[in-house]
Amino acid sequence: MTVFFAIIDREAAGGRSDTKSPGDVQGLIERTVANYHNFVGKDYESAPTVEAPTARKDVHVVSWQRHLNEGTVQKFDNYWAITGGHQVAAELVKNVRPVGGLLAYTRPVWGHYATIFGTSNRSQIYAWNTTPALEPIHWAATDEYVIISNRQLLAAFCLAACYKNNSPELSHAYLGEYLLYGYSLSGQTPFQGVRTLAVNDSLSITLGELEVCQLPGGLRSALGAEHTVNEGAEALASSLANAMDRTEKELAGRPVQLRLSGGKDSRLLLALMRNRTIDFRAVTFGTPSNPDVKLATHLCDLMGVSGEVRAPRPTQGRTVAERLETTLKESGGIPASEPHTAQYKGADPERPFEAIMMGQWPLYKGGLARRMRSSREQIEQTLVNQGGSLVNTKVRTEFDERLLDWSNDLSLNHDLEKLYLFAREFRSGRYLHAHVEQYAASSMLAYPIADAEVAAVCDVLSMFEKVSEKALFGALERIWPDIMKVPLDRSKWLFEAGGPDPEFSGPWYEHRYSEIPHTRPKVNSDVKRVVSEYSKDALIEMSSHLVNSSNFDNLCMHLTDDMVSAIELAARNEISIPRNMSERLLIKYVWRVCMADVWLSGNWIDG
Repeated sequence: MTVFFAIIDREAAGGRSDTKSPGDVQGLIERTVANYHNFVGKDYESAPTVEAPTARKDVHVVSWQRHLNEGTVQKFDNYWAITGGHQVAAELVKNVRPVGGLLAYTRPVWGHYATIFGTSNRSQIYAWNTTPALEPIHWAATDEYVIISNRQLLAAFCLAACYKNNSPELSHAYLGEYLLYGYSLSGQTPFQGVRTLAVNDSLSITLGELEVCQLPGGLRSALGAEHTVNEGAEALASSLANAMDRTEKELAGRPVQLRLSGGKDSRLLLALMRNRTIDFRAVTFGTPSNPDVKLATHLCDLMGVSGEVRAPRPTQGRTVAERLETTLKESGGIPASEPHTAQYKGADPERPFEAIMMGQWPLYKGGLARRMRSSREQIEQTLVNQGGSLVNTKVRTEFDERLLDWSNDLSLNHDLEKLYLFAREFRSGRYLHAHVEQYAASSMLAYPIADAEVAAVCDVLSMFEKVSEKALFGALERIWPDIMKVPLDRSKWLFEAGGPDPEFSGPWYEHRYSEIPHTRPKVNSDVKRVVSEYSKDALIEMSSHLVNSSNFDNLCMHLTDDMVSAIELAARNEISIPRNMSERLLIKYVWRVCMADVWLSGNWIDG
């Protein structure tokens, strides 16, 4: 997972007379590297590599390699590339070519990655990322330069250096969108002038001219549109096994921490680890009485591995605000989508060079869709409800209209696909960007279910196969048959909601709906505890912080009157829940407002 940025000199790329000296670009690089140094992360080499892969020297690529990995520019014939995420640059330069005037894969290069790809003797550069966009492309442009990076803050520091500033400018347009969703749907980032590329787009810089164009074609599944449910399940199982092969290759012998719960995605990850020579440990957050802990412990017993049960370790800081400042710095200035998680350490590795594996918004269950029968109005309401009820009508109107315009422009077989595509384009990528940067700073991310081949199969699967969970059930049954005996916690496989399916449920239906087996979890009780995230104590502490903040008036301009009143009352130890909002939801929203306040302070940049 290389961290990189590239500077394209637009004047030199266009073959125009260059009035800048070579030291100008070198100065930009030096200032950017110096300012970003404290944000790179301890799992990366401290000194970056600087390369100029084109004959004109119009492009400079700066990259930090992760320890034990090589991630520099790769070249073949007339092409060069660098990738963040899976290190597949050597494959890209052999398998991506212009076809009919457009860039395309001549054969698929799977994995999850962001790439900059170019030609050596003509100034033609492209950048794109796979879906889900765990490793995204961010970009900025001035009259003189185009900047491309797989880290928002890195692009922002380089943009600031272009204007001879040491700190990036925060984007106040981002504030309303963050408060509404917890992340950006529009592509604006927390930093003025830096944008995130849409998952279906690529950047093209030809002779210094910037254009947003379509994604290179060719990353398609071999699964045909007309297929049986069993063929779909077989294709999903095969893509998951292939993704795990790629993950194991990327690990290159690293140990792995598996974050394990008792859910469907967690047991899939555990199943993918079977019969492999990967040294891994399982960690489950919770207490021995928690059903998730009981199931996770049973799954470990079934596989013959030991698991640890504990609370998540808090990050540095005496107060909630101080802990949020720590994690905000670790996530490169991207406020967490679920702020209540941001008072804890991220990957929290215990062994040198340890990687981390966990389930992150897989697409094979249909995204936001939970049932097949939904009217157009219900689907649109589900989309609009992704925005939180903490913001006022003035703030959310623009974003609601933009979201519905996006949904109305889609080419669909069925309106229900809008809920899948929302997850594909936003929820499974941008929702996780803060998480990815925080975790990747200390651990390699080993996320096989986020592989582009898995997403390509999910694109072809029907909504019925995904929403019914038949595709996932059939794939998991093929990967580890015995795991189909293990019960779930107070839930069912959706296709079995009305009872067993005689053609699909198989022989273990009764086992799946039996009592959770008795287990003896190995509990680590030494972890220091901080204020519980959904407690009234947390609500009161954050509300008191907010009403005493210099940013509170600015934040109130985005909030409903009821939300402002609830915060002000909680600061006085009086709990008042706004209409149509549970106490838990109120606390979640106050976490988001508190995170926004810490972000606005800017203290995390210099801290």
